[in-house]
Amino acid sequence: MASFKDILEAAEQGNAVAQYNLGLIYRKGEVVPQDDTEAVGWFLKSAQQDNAKAQFNLAWMYQEGRGVAKSDSKAVKWYLKAAQQGIAQAQFNLGLMYYNGKGVPRDYVEAARWFLESAEQGIANAQFNLGEMYQEGLGVPKSYIEAINWYGKAAEQGHEDAQTKLDMMRRKRRDVTQDDAKAAKRRLREAEEEQEEEEEEEEEEEEDAQDIPAKVREEIKDVTQEDVKTAKRRNQEVEEEEEEEDTRVIPDKVHEEIKDVRRGDAKKKILKQYLKAAEQGIADAQYNLGLIFQNGEGVKQDYDKAAKWYHKAAEQGFADAQYSLGEMYEEGLGVPQSGAEAIKWYRRAARQGHADAQNKLDNMCEEDEAEEEILAQEDTEGVEEIGLEKVETQTVSERIDEETKGAPQEDAKEQYKLGMMYKNGEGIAEDYAEAVKCFLKAAEQGFAEAQLNLGDMYQEGLGVSQSDEEAVKWYRKAAEQGNAIAQYSLGLKYFFGEGVQRDFEEAVKWYLKAAQQGNEDAQFNLGGIYEEGIVVPKNNDEAQMWYRKAAEQGNEKAKYRLEVMNRKI
Repeated sequence: MASFKDILEAAEQGNAVAQYNLGLIYRKGEVVPQDDTEAVGWFLKSAQQDNAKAQFNLAWMYQEGRGVAKSDSKAVKWYLKAAQQGIAQAQFNLGLMYYNGKGVPRDYVEAARWFLESAEQGIANAQFNLGEMYQEGLGVPKSYIEAINWYGKAAEQGHEDAQTKLDMMRRKRRDVTQDDAKAAKRRLREAEEEQEEEEEEEEEEEEDAQDIPAKVREEIKDVTQEDVKTAKRRNQEVEEEEEEEDTRVIPDKVHEEIKDVRRGDAKKKILKQYLKAAEQGIADAQYNLGLIFQNGEGVKQDYDKAAKWYHKAAEQGFADAQYSLGEMYEEGLGVPQSGAEAIKWYRRAARQGHADAQNKLDNMCEEDEAEEEILAQEDTEGVEEIGLEKVETQTVSERIDEETKGAPQEDAKEQYKLGMMYKNGEGIAEDYAEAVKCFLKAAEQGFAEAQLNLGDMYQEGLGVSQSDEEAVKWYRKAAEQGNAIAQYSLGLKYFFGEGVQRDFEEAVKWYLKAAQQGNEDAQFNLGGIYEEGIVVPKNNDEAQMWYRKAAEQGNEKAKYRLEVMNRKI
């Protein structure tokens, strides 16, 4: 077995397997003190040489925020590379990212695809999740048989939830089968009883017929043959009259209640169908869901949900949804009132030939033109009085263009709050691009929280192209204002050389600023730096001090390092 020294030497010479093994050693804290930061560094070197296991471990570190800033988008990037090389657990984790919409837009089809890849390699959790997707029809055609098949495979490996699902589905199927069997027996018994009654009636008729003279029997036969159609028609008329009389007995109010119940049941079915289609990205269904929530048809009226579904459909280019979203912004229903946003969506719909949207834009222009005429007259009167040359004012179209470029400037805090709403989908459809716009407006006014979040958006590549340089720029602005999270994030950038030249001294400087404000991650990293003697002289007392501060805030990694260091003592 190779010694640590041999592995280190091979890793430093560029051996991908050695680099991966060194990453594992640091991650687990075997032979050397546990160090997630070092682990990430070696996993990255190995992953860049296409080592699939290193790619998987690096993805996990990014997903958990171990030794590196948490980043779902980067986790997806490395899970994908590992998954494409056949790492089953990476395929499963990638499926989860698509299923939950973390680091990528939610996509049930892609989720099912990667669950299948993983399930076929025997990963029980993937088999269970695939069973659920077949049961619910998410990303795959709904299939009872396929659901049972995959639940069964997972259950065979001892997956308890899969066994529970399997038992429930089989019990349900058995109950249905038993009910069908009982119904069939009941129908057979009823048919036999009806047949016996008919046979008895025929026997009685034959006996009665024997007592009637032949001539009379012929007369009855003739009458029956001639009048049978008339009798049937009359019988039907009588039944219809009786039904009408019964109906008249029921009050009109009860009739309306019956109709309401039927309409309510129908609306619930329609809502369920629309919701399923909308979640799979069908724009028409998303628009109709918006209408349902806006008008409160079969559900409680909810403008926030209406705006959310309109937005999803509008982003896909659905003109009716773009128009409706414009109305929501114009009226401030479910979204902050914004004339600029209303115009933006009206214009998008109008460009597709939406007549109502075109009329809206025309009316808005006419109102502004009328206002401008009044203002122009006042300006002209003023010019004549003081004898100055009249200056041409801005046209209506120019004003609308200007408004469309961005909402009227609000104070930085409000812009930041709006950005957070867009980022988290709180009360409005999640929209990273809009979040970035709002954060930028607030950040340019010096609002530190907005600068931090803008740095995060660039770090993750959410709503903008991923850029470590831009992330560093905005982290620095927030950090210089004393934001502890930004200081820690900037320290990470310097430590790994992302967006800036690698500089341990700068990393320590920013870690220290964040740690002194109580940031537990910075405190933990400082503990590691003093324990390892990176840049600063090795100092176990300082290391334990910072580990203890982080541990007191519940940091599990710090607790572990303290335990290891105390064991050595």
